[in-house]
Amino acid sequence: LYAISFRQPPLPEQQKIAAILSSVDNVIEQTQAQIEKLKDLKTGMMQELLTKGVCDENGKPHTEFKDSPVGRIPVGWDVLKLNQLIHVMESGWSPQCDPEPAGAGEWAVLKTTAVTWNGFNYRANKKLPGTLEPRPAIQVQPDDILITRAGPAERVGVIAYVDRVSDRIMLSDKLIRLKSREDTDARFLSYWLSGEYVRNFFALRTTGLAQSQTNISQEILKGVPCIVPPIEEQLRISHAIAGIEENLGLCGERLKQYQLLKKALMQDLLTGRRRVKLG
Repeated sequence: LYAISFRQPPLPEQQKIAAILSSVDNVIEQTQAQIEKLKDLKTGMMQELLTKGVCDENGKPHTEFKDSPVGRIPVGWDVLKLNQLIHVMESGWSPQCDPEPAGAGEWAVLKTTAVTWNGFNYRANKKLPGTLEPRPAIQVQPDDILITRAGPAERVGVIAYVDRVSDRIMLSDKLIRLKSREDTDARFLSYWLSGEYVRNFFALRTTGLAQSQTNISQEILKGVPCIVPPIEEQLRISHAIAGIEENLGLCGERLKQYQLLKKALMQDLLTGRRRVKLG
């Protein structure tokens, strides 16, 4: 450490640089705190809306509840197996791909890291080599629900709703794609599958000899009990939770911008490339 040399501006300039960077740190901390509050709000809202609903057919809060295989739910809701709510359940294809992501107009296969609890990121993909023919039938499409089916225990059973995706992005064989029936809102279904009940359901049924390589089968998925409110209420619940997710996304983008700003300021101010004005 004694051998390290560095630029040392005059003390007043050091203090001004430190103050500038500290102010950016404060904004970053405030944004991170806001993100954590929104995450807590989303968790609480999902717990509330997926057990008590929004309102009945008369627009009033539910007052009557009944026991069900998934716990107490409003009278008028049903509980059905997942295979009764979807018309497609399929895995994709994992050929040997180039490590870099696809460019515009190129075909690609999704990485499993495209599916996270924070949402879907279609940019996490690997370019299909020009020597292989693409499979258009397994292109990922908006309104798909994607589930990780194999990998480390903490990465199996992760759910993401596809709100948007570029063309020519194909499904991996480590992912399962669901398409809901017309009388079921896909976003609502993805929220239910992301909830505590289904996470526990998966945890008790995943298979594998080691925590580093576990699996969940389509047969297990087909048997997942799902709540089924009327479609109008499904849409209201989806809209409410999606609003929190939108705010989370905006805060996440702001956080990235502040972090990039800090990095740029450090590169400029700590090297003397940019001098601060005193006084």
